[in-house]
This record gives sequence, structure tokens and C-alpha cells, in this order.
Amino acid sequence: MSNTTSQQVWEYHVIDVHARHVQLLQDKLNELAGEGWELLFMNEPAACQYRCVFRRTVA
Repeated sequence: MSNTTSQQVWEYHVIDVHARHVQLLQDKLNELAGEGWELLFMNEPAACQYRCVFRRTVA
């Protein structure tokens, strides 16, 4: 049995999405999820403007 642990390495992606309708935001989130990105945080600093922080494991 080995005493070493494998540590996961992440890459991060921050984007601003301008979406006047929820469906547009959902489409963008689903697109990125399909590329392996996991949404970590989202806020709305201005009306219809969403800042999203994603991560995924580095291959």
C-alpha cells in the first residue's frame, strides 16, 4: 500500500455572460458543462450581466 496521495489539479475559467433571458444564460452554462467545466460561483454585478467562475480537472 502506498502512502502517496494523488492531488487533483484544476484549471479555472472566468467569464461574463450578458443574458437578458434565463434561457440564454442556461444555454451558455450547459455549453460549458458539456466541455467539462463545473460552475463554482456566479453573481450578477449588473442587470442581466453574470460573472461566472468555472473549474475542470487538467488532463
